[in-house]
Amino acid sequence: MAQSSADYNPFTDNSRLEKQLLDDISKRFQEDQLSVNGKNKKYILEMYKERYETIKKKFDEKEVITNQEVNQYLKQLTDEIINPNRGKIPGNIRIQFSRTHWPNASSMGRDGAKALAELSAANGKPVRKVSYLHIEGAFGQSVHDAFAEEAEKEGIEMVSEVTYPATNFTDATTQVREALAADPDVLAVTGYYPDSLLIAQAIRALGGDVDAVYGVANGGFDDSAFPADAGAAGADVLSANYHYAATDERAQDIRARFEQKYGRTMETSAMLAYQAVVVIAQGLEETGSKDPEELRDAIAGLQVEDPLLEFKGPIAFDETGENENASVTVMQIRDGRIEQVFPDQFKTADIVYPVGR
Repeated sequence: MAQSSADYNPFTDNSRLEKQLLDDISKRFQEDQLSVNGKNKKYILEMYKERYETIKKKFDEKEVITNQEVNQYLKQLTDEIINPNRGKIPGNIRIQFSRTHWPNASSMGRDGAKALAELSAANGKPVRKVSYLHIEGAFGQSVHDAFAEEAEKEGIEMVSEVTYPATNFTDATTQVREALAADPDVLAVTGYYPDSLLIAQAIRALGGDVDAVYGVANGGFDDSAFPADAGAAGADVLSANYHYAATDERAQDIRARFEQKYGRTMETSAMLAYQAVVVIAQGLEETGSKDPEELRDAIAGLQVEDPLLEFKGPIAFDETGENENASVTVMQIRDGRIEQVFPDQFKTADIVYPVGR
């Protein structure tokens, strides 16, 4: 039987820490403004203003996690990276955990639709109709919109779009019932851990008869804790997301050492952070300088072989700064474990599709 949603305790933000961080960021913004001079002053000031407003918006939308315990853990983790490299890394670094840890939501939506079309066709039952259930706000909407645009190209009909609030969401029954009423082949879901758990439980309770429940940039379905928390409600749920390279021995070794040291599973978000440090280190080696602009330019031209995430090709950045070879892997909960099931070259288990819930 699936566990009650009360078993999952979401982070409680610290309003005092949030105010302190915002005050520090505002102070830094003012200092940066006063430090600017020269013929390009106008453009640099505009850049600083845009950066400040972007960061502040993330606080306004409650994207930044200000939980005291989480931030203490983050400081311990980053201190191990920063302290041995003080001479190479610029000072005054501030790092925060975000609730939207996946980059480029549009890419995730687009790649998620492509993968669904390919895997369903490869398994003899091409998907024709999709209902999409997602969290309100820019994150959920942008993933949905990109998915819907690509789905149309793949001949998939979007029969329903249902949203739910980002806060005070304690029962997904109404939203799931509405999404299922459109008689979809697949129910796609974009959201975070606690809401995705509620959705999976509601689908099981309502007897949702779909070929698959399919997460897209979903913050819950491929988390290592989800199978135990969801119980039977999580069985065979699919998830298209970035994922650590489960087929790579180096990634496996890193995860094993992480778990031995910290006593917890190394999730993909932590592997993304580890990979980012590898990229920065290679950039430092390339440029031999800690100047931020020189380091940025060096990183822009890198080709980082053997990525620790599961995708083809090296890490390489396009003109917008995106990793041009990044792509999603499709996972599935099989026998209480998160397994990679698509594409075949990265699979750790065979896919079950259609699921026949």
